[in-house]
Amino acid sequence: GLIGLFSLLQACMKLVDLGFTITISREVARLKAKLEAQPRLHAVVLSMERCFWGVSSLLGIALLIASPFANDRWIKSASLESGLVTVCFALMAVASVLRWQAAFYRSALTGYEVLRWISRFEVIVTTFRFPATLLIMTLFSLNIGFFFACQAVIAASEVFFARQKLRRLMGPRPAGVRYSWSELAPLMPLAMSSAYAGLIGVALSQFDKLYLSQLLTL
Repeated sequence: GLIGLFSLLQACMKLVDLGFTITISREVARLKAKLEAQPRLHAVVLSMERCFWGVSSLLGIALLIASPFANDRWIKSASLESGLVTVCFALMAVASVLRWQAAFYRSALTGYEVLRWISRFEVIVTTFRFPATLLIMTLFSLNIGFFFACQAVIAASEVFFARQKLRRLMGPRPAGVRYSWSELAPLMPLAMSSAYAGLIGVALSQFDKLYLSQLLTL
């Protein structure tokens, strides 16, 4: 159903990752302990972060625009109203894009090796995403749109708290540090090789779900 399509959409977001999540984790781990490398660390993180936000914004807008098309041409709903399916797909898009953005911050935090904090954070997020959301739905509303609204709010909270933790670990930004493509260019070979491996993995594991989502009715 729609929840399966939601899982598929989140998995497909890895296709636009371009290997940057692995790359940022590696670069943070390599530069964090070097005092003289702090300006470069800030420049690399800032540059990748802005790239991620730019791509996230474009993806979010594209998916929101495509939501009526997905309802009319792709999703076959036999039991849900057309308008509700469109709203659900739009909320799926927002939640998926935000979770993809959160993956950037989690990868950078992994580079800082704050594994205990990450583990606790993941437990809290997962608890809110599923058991807590289902409990809230039981108490207030069993509407599927409410479920996806909760997922979007939780994803936004995930981005906020992970970003705040990363900012505290990095400290104040050195003067003169700004977005620079020259900081990202040397990292592209590693990023592209990681992206290729991720692309093959997603294609092999998710193609059947993508195909069946177009054939089966909700």
